[in-house]
Amino acid sequence: MKHLEFLTKPIDSLNIEPFSSYFNRGEKRKSLDGEWKFVYLKEMDDQYLEKDYELNELDTISVPSHLEFNGYDNPQYVNTMYPWEGKENLSIGEIPKNNPVGIYLKDIVIDDLTKDHYLEFEGFESALYLYVNGVFVGYTTHNFVTTTFKINEYIQEGSNRITIVIFKYSFASWYTDQDMFRLSGINRPINLLSLDKISFKDIHNKSILKDDYTTGLLDLTFKFNNYNEDTILKIELLKDDELLVDEEIQIDNFEVSFSKELQNVLKWSDESPNLYSLKLVLKANGEVKEETEINIGFRRIEIKNGVIYLNNKRLVIRGVNRHEFNCDSGRVMTKELVERDIKHLKSINVNAIRTSHYPNINYFYDLCDEYGLIVMDEVAIETHGTWMKNIENKEYASIPGSNIVYRDFTLARGEGMFERDKNHPSILFLSLGNESYAGTNLEELYKYFKKVDPNRLVHYEGVFWDRRFNDTSDMESRMYAKPYE
Repeated sequence: MKHLEFLTKPIDSLNIEPFSSYFNRGEKRKSLDGEWKFVYLKEMDDQYLEKDYELNELDTISVPSHLEFNGYDNPQYVNTMYPWEGKENLSIGEIPKNNPVGIYLKDIVIDDLTKDHYLEFEGFESALYLYVNGVFVGYTTHNFVTTTFKINEYIQEGSNRITIVIFKYSFASWYTDQDMFRLSGINRPINLLSLDKISFKDIHNKSILKDDYTTGLLDLTFKFNNYNEDTILKIELLKDDELLVDEEIQIDNFEVSFSKELQNVLKWSDESPNLYSLKLVLKANGEVKEETEINIGFRRIEIKNGVIYLNNKRLVIRGVNRHEFNCDSGRVMTKELVERDIKHLKSINVNAIRTSHYPNINYFYDLCDEYGLIVMDEVAIETHGTWMKNIENKEYASIPGSNIVYRDFTLARGEGMFERDKNHPSILFLSLGNESYAGTNLEELYKYFKKVDPNRLVHYEGVFWDRRFNDTSDMESRMYAKPYE
């Protein structure tokens, strides 16, 4: 198999589309969830990559699900240790010789080759290789957010073989040392996205409550995959049935911005999660190419004299750390399971959730917007197994640390989370991850978040480990402080 060397290198992804926000695309997004043909191997066998490999004799597996919940391999709970400790003595970046692989295969029909076709992976663990009709398409270890591959050059009209190779361990495993059950496989949805040539590429909602605390700034940026001289974007903003904005923009660039001030807006907060509906219709030559809808919430989070304020009122956080977990399905979440959790938390007066310790499934954030739960969105970075031992020069002997070799990988994990989740008003805090010591790489991630979104607060609990990096967080909190501390 080609490109196996990627598994031991700090490569986030290869040949993926740029990270972008996740929004409703209606019938243009087709779910590929359900039964897939499957083979589980102790080591890779290239025969399964052939586009004409006979599938009938293979087992089936449900997607999404964990391999360990289907009789392959065993769930393993580990806290600060890495899963291979006590079995193999590895240096950072090395992976175990015992590295099982799951191969998923499905034939799908694509009839309209005039459209742009993409495969979307919403989550997996820990490294994914994609093949279409026997040809290598790309690679990714970005396992807790949506990763997208464009597949036009690999497909044919009619039946197409999709082959997904998932390795249990990769370089990303060093970044995902969360104290939780260690599981593998495709644990979130897979989609086929089929778009017209003229379509949305990205939507960025930067709307905010202005500093008079009554005026809402509707602030939007749109990116397009294509356009022509007759491309028009229709923008409508509604509160209940009242139409507050009704405008059309002539599209003359791949990126277009729109802003408008609204007086006396209803503010979004955990107590009053007021949402406005933004309806968007993209037309070309009089024909609707795409339409979607996202929620807008006007709110303002800031620190004044050491106190956090939401909409100019002191914010009291009654929060929980929440893992995605269910005893029957592991980290495979349904909307019903997530909504049950959120309703329960609201019923006992919890008003905030930290997504410990990775970005959650997409519809979690929609529900937090709707129900009024403040979110601290946490990047999937936890590396305490590299530095909690008695070692010297922890800043360079651990990851992410200050070694420039790990900088791009660290930033990519933060970028993928931000770009996917950036439009949600419920997200007031961005977290750099958990228990990963300190260094310039986390400092660079902090700077990235403040650059792309200065209107959210950034948190990292671990600043107290090395006070040279105090500016890596806008606030300080302690999980395990001793009484004398």
